[in-house]
Amino acid sequence: MENLQTEQVTIDDTSANPVVTAENNTTEQVEVTPKTFTEEEYNKAIQSASSKAKFDILKELGINSVKEFKDLQTTYNNAIQEKETLNNKTQELENELAKIKLDNKITSLGIAEEYKDDFMELAEVKMTKTSKSFDEVSKEILEKNQHWIKTNSIEKLGTDRQTDKSQPDGVSDNLKEKFPWLK
Repeated sequence: MENLQTEQVTIDDTSANPVVTAENNTTEQVEVTPKTFTEEEYNKAIQSASSKAKFDILKELGINSVKEFKDLQTTYNNAIQEKETLNNKTQELENELAKIKLDNKITSLGIAEEYKDDFMELAEVKMTKTSKSFDEVSKEILEKNQHWIKTNSIEKLGTDRQTDKSQPDGVSDNLKEKFPWLK
């Protein structure tokens, strides 16, 4: 066990306090004797003052205990972390959406699949250097590289057939006259 030493702490209040007596209405000097505290009493007083100050601060903040404050702090930190995660996910989704929109634009321009990457690289460089819009740059690129535009080599079957959209069966009156079994 430790060897505990007890020190005497003295609060010296040597100033004499004047006291007025009622009997002869005279003022006499009364000396106050200093109070002596042990180290244990002093530590308890300091701890008590510290606890009271901590409680007053927590009460002013609307918190009942240190545990409640720690719980609130943990909740706050978790919310901040979740917000960052959601912001990152949102950014990823926005980038993916932009990529899909760009891919749709390129597809709508009719660029063959094997030239899409080349087209994109060239478009990015031109947009950066000239500060032109994507539509302007793509028009310029496709004017110079018309072989990048895909062509349909398969003709649609049945395009030469005439149908009448006003008739419920889609067969025109002209065809019904030629072929009576279509009536």
